Amino acid sequence: MTKLPTLLIASVSAALAFAALAAADGPVIVAQPLNATNVPLGPTCGAEPIMQSFTGSRRVESFYDGSTLVLQRRHVRADGTITLPSTGTTLPFEVDFTFTLDFVAQTGTITGQQAHVILPGGGGVVLRNSGRIVEDVSQFPPPFLHEAGLHDYFDPGGLDEVCAALGA
Repeated sequence: MTKLPTLLIASVSAALAFAALAAADGPVIVAQPLNATNVPLGPTCGAEPIMQSFTGSRRVESFYDGSTLVLQRRHVRADGTITLPSTGTTLPFEVDFTFTLDFVAQTGTITGQQAHVILPGGGGVVLRNSGRIVEDVSQFPPPFLHEAGLHDYFDPGGLDEVCAALGA
């Protein structure tokens, strides 16, 4: 019976020592695979959600001040397809962006290509969600503090081309 408390104390001590060492050595970096099948992309064509399937990766860099997480940077790269279920039409899409959470300033900054859909065979770009967005993450849903670039997700008429290409 006395081995269990000793083992528990040793495990907790080792975990605390590792956390302190990680904080002293710079960011804690974790790479994660990303896979999703037939989940909502976010925007809709009318009332119908555009669905996405993709594979990719996420690299998470966490910065600490002592044991307090103060900044986290998430870089996401993925490619896959978007589909409108009612038509069955599928288009290729890709993402390559960084989401930085500043816990001290309570902001989230998204930079890069959050979504990009190009018609096969040189048909052109039908969805762009690229640039920079700064959000106030102290609120939910987080309001935009700043937007720069082409964000078809939010701009009036921005989804017309991709919905037409999906057959809506």
